[in-house]
Amino acid sequence: MKKILFIFTLSLTIFACTSDSPDDVDAVCLQPVGLEAYSITNTTATLNWQSAVETSEYELEYGLSGFTKGNGVTVLPQQSSYNISGLTPSTPYAYYVSLFCNSTESYSDWAGPYEFDTLDSNPLCDDPTNFIVRNNSAAIGTNHVDFKWEDFGNDGSQIQYGLQGFALETGTIQSEGNNIEDGFGTVENLESSTTYDFYVRNNCLENGFSAWIGPVTATTLDL
Repeated sequence: MKKILFIFTLSLTIFACTSDSPDDVDAVCLQPVGLEAYSITNTTATLNWQSAVETSEYELEYGLSGFTKGNGVTVLPQQSSYNISGLTPSTPYAYYVSLFCNSTESYSDWAGPYEFDTLDSNPLCDDPTNFIVRNNSAAIGTNHVDFKWEDFGNDGSQIQYGLQGFALETGTIQSEGNNIEDGFGTVENLESSTTYDFYVRNNCLENGFSAWIGPVTATTLDL
């Protein structure tokens, strides 16, 4: 009888040890590790992490540093890297990431937050220069203002405008296509007898945007 009990106990021990072996790591849904951010510019960043288990999908959430989980921007990357854009220059951000484990058909715990700061300018996208109201009698009308700038982007530029003193990123953005020959642009549909601030930046596509240059202040004419 004692021999039977010994063999039974030994079998249980071997089974328990086998269940915890490294070969069964996929049976545990481990969270991602090695979170980082690189290729950071003023408006973009590449987020990267590592996975120790087989997965077909990740869940990524990012936002301003200190944001409450569930209130950020959520995406579902298919690989362990993701490019984010539309960020605000000189601003701290954070992100969390979890993964879907194929073996358990469930999501892991969240890893993070990982924090990073965007840059003030973009080393991959040159700023426009000499942004001014065009020097001719028709440059300012009752509902429009004509502008000129140099070193414009080959992939186009953008003008942002609003009432004098408006905060950047809260104004109206107008895109100027990449067919600009001399760096000219016109903002229309303005109110008469109104003072506006205007900024310009270059578009460098996958490399993000340059810094906003300005403001240039102009007052539309009376009707």
